[in-house]
Amino acid sequence: MKFSRILNDEGVNKFRAFLDDGAVTGEPVPTELLTKQETSQIFSKPLDLDQNIVFCSKLELGRYLDNAFEKADLRRQNVIRNRNLWASIVLHWFDQFCPIGSDGKRAVSKVSYSPEKYQKYIPQEVTEYGSKNLHYRHLALTPYRIFERNKLSQNEGRCILAGPIHIFGRDIEAVSGRAEVFSNSQLIEAIHILYWDETKGKLRPGYSTETRAGNIHRLLADVRNQRKKTQDWYSMTARQIVESLPEEFDGWKNRSR
Repeated sequence: MKFSRILNDEGVNKFRAFLDDGAVTGEPVPTELLTKQETSQIFSKPLDLDQNIVFCSKLELGRYLDNAFEKADLRRQNVIRNRNLWASIVLHWFDQFCPIGSDGKRAVSKVSYSPEKYQKYIPQEVTEYGSKNLHYRHLALTPYRIFERNKLSQNEGRCILAGPIHIFGRDIEAVSGRAEVFSNSQLIEAIHILYWDETKGKLRPGYSTETRAGNIHRLLADVRNQRKKTQDWYSMTARQIVESLPEEFDGWKNRSR
């Protein structure tokens, strides 16, 4: 399907109204908002986005979007600040981003403290250092950003993007909220070495349990902040980063050997 139009501001408001009401009760997704003149606008480059494709993971989604943008000759800087584009992408595949449960209803994510209460579906606009950016908690933008920055690495950020596209846990938030983490492919590979079980093809149990020694939150917050005073993790290999970690990570290191 050629994706040639995206939501305009009125379309975003209509999408938000759907999230307020009909989405929760399992009503059909109003994808017609993407084609109506009054709720949509022509996008700069037509995108080839198959509405029927099913994504098994955030990794598949990130790779698919990256390929679609590349085919349309769109670079990262052309798309990452376009709020209406990313809201449109979620609307396009909304039943995957917010699936209907066995009770016929959807669990719509909502926050009351944010200027954009549906920030996982409609990116919140933020201004940082005089530049307008989009918030990192978005269900489509975040996998794309992490994949695009790590697609040339051995595992393409698999350890972070392994889960279903409708789930956004604290582990991916710990990565996506720190540009110096997700843009450092060697650090992402170090996370893969520590926490990914190659035999089972999934993350090791307890990797994000905050009471467990050497968990991912300790790595990306306290330890990283301490070590960057004396070490440059951008210039180190993934294995060098892993071997330099304190003894609380030894259990994870031993499993990775």
